[in-house]
Parts: sequence; C-alpha cells; structure tokens
Amino acid sequence: MAAELPPVEYPQIIKRVDVQGKVGISFDDGPFPGMTEQYLDVLEKYDTRATFFLVGQRVSLYPEPARKVIEQGSEIGSHSWRHGRLDELKTEQVLADLQSVTEQVYDIVGQKVDFMRPPYGRYSEAVVAAAQELNQHLVLWDVDPRDWEDSPPEEIVAKIMNQTKPGSIIILHEGHKNTLQALPEIIKKLRERDLEPVPISELFN
Repeated sequence: MAAELPPVEYPQIIKRVDVQGKVGISFDDGPFPGMTEQYLDVLEKYDTRATFFLVGQRVSLYPEPARKVIEQGSEIGSHSWRHGRLDELKTEQVLADLQSVTEQVYDIVGQKVDFMRPPYGRYSEAVVAAAQELNQHLVLWDVDPRDWEDSPPEEIVAKIMNQTKPGSIIILHEGHKNTLQALPEIIKKLRERDLEPVPISELFN
C-alpha cells in the first residue's frame, strides 16, 4: 500500500499571521439561536470582537442571530452551505456552495464575505480555486482545543494557552456550553499575556 502523501500547502491558506500583540479568535458551526446571543453577550462584556464562520443553511433558518453578530461588531465568514465535505467536490460545485453562503449572508446582513473556512479544515485544489474566484481568504487555524469534545472549561482554556503565540488563529465552536463557560477566562488569560483577541480581518491591519 502506497504511503499517504503529506497535504499540499497552498500559499492562499491562512493558519497564522505574522503579527505581534494580537490573536484571531473564531467560532464555527453557527448560528445557534439562544446560544449565539450568549457568546455575543460575553464578547460584548469584555469589549471583544471575533469572526463567526457560519453555515449558510443555518443562516437561512436563523437569520436573527446572524444579524446580531454584525450588530455586536463581530464579522461573518463562510463555513459552507451544509457543513459538508467540500474537498470531495469539483471546483464548480464548491463555487456554487460558497456562492450560496455569500448571497445568503449579503441578503440578511448586507455585508460581503471575505473569509471562508472549509468544514473539518479539509481542502483541495478545487476549494482553493473556488475561494480565489470569490476573492475569499481560506482561513484554517493553529490553535485547536478540540472544544467540540466538551472538555471541562478549564481544560479548554489550558489547551489554548499552551498552543497560542502572537498572530495565532484560535478555532472554537458554537453550540457548546463548556466553550461558552470558558470564553471569559480565555479572553482574560490572553490579555494577561498581552495578546488581544480580534476578528481575523484585524490580524492584517
């Protein structure tokens, strides 16, 4: 059996940004009505903004939490239409998927989508090509506490602090109570280390 080839690194893919004093903080899989608002309340309380990679189908079902993301001052990225395996599709299929999300977000909040994150972090040449066609940056991460496993909040915080460097991009997930509980401590600990959590776009400013 042939050895598995290492994944190809494309220059269009962002995992970390060479910048001091900031880290990108992001949330995947929403919106979740009733919970997205709680995440936003914590961000508001700590004067923090983030990037929410939203699933297009969920935005169409739950437009109000998506609007609140923008109202709070955070930003929306694309996380595909149905949270499917984009890396198994052809370029035109990926393009159609991402275009649906872009149009849905624009219709609901009136803003264009500059960032996309493929579900499970799985990408292909087709995914990269489709993102380029739409002028969207493909954003992955370099800090993953695997909070979707619902580890205790203190474990989530510890994993983040162990992995984070200046310019890191932190992936978290909506719809998980332990992540929500960990969020205030994540923000406080990052600031104690002189790292300001910001939306992905602000890593480039």
